[in-house]
Amino acid sequence: MQKYYMSIQQCRNIVQQGFTLVELVIAISIVGIIMTGVVVTSAELISNSADPMMSSQRVHIGEAYLEEIISQRFKLPGAGCRPAPDRTDGVSATSNTCLTNSRSFGTISAKDRQKLTQICQYPSLGTHQVESQFGEISAGVCGYSAAVTVVGTNNLGPTTPASKKISAIDAALITVTITSPDNKTTVLSSYAADI
Repeated sequence: MQKYYMSIQQCRNIVQQGFTLVELVIAISIVGIIMTGVVVTSAELISNSADPMMSSQRVHIGEAYLEEIISQRFKLPGAGCRPAPDRTDGVSATSNTCLTNSRSFGTISAKDRQKLTQICQYPSLGTHQVESQFGEISAGVCGYSAAVTVVGTNNLGPTTPASKKISAIDAALITVTITSPDNKTTVLSSYAADI
């Protein structure tokens, strides 16, 4: 019969084939800390993923409103500005056709946008649910609201002799404020001149 002799180092290698309890607890703690960071970061990224889309949507809606308003006849607010016509499509200002997840967003304007012909009439829309010029609400703009202000500047430019042509021109500052469902706003402004 043969006898095998092992050194102390060889005996330790045979006996230690797993992890100690302390090593397991440390490893689990480290993995837990890493996973917590990953989950928190992922949740933050997911919650903010719609922000750029909503911001872009607000800009596009605001630009469309500005283009529509600037294309109308120039008339400063006040005397000579015809009242904006009321809607005739049966939709009232208090009705709300834009419901999402049982939440209602904004009110429909009582004024008929497709019959507006002067820039001074647009503030009468008030803060209202975004809709097309023809009164249609697409699913993509449900929850977005718009408000328009038109402020007359009486004249544009300095009154020095060199700029007499431009100083006699009436102008209006048109400001469109678009609010998205996350309550963030985008404000776009443009000047319109009576030329």
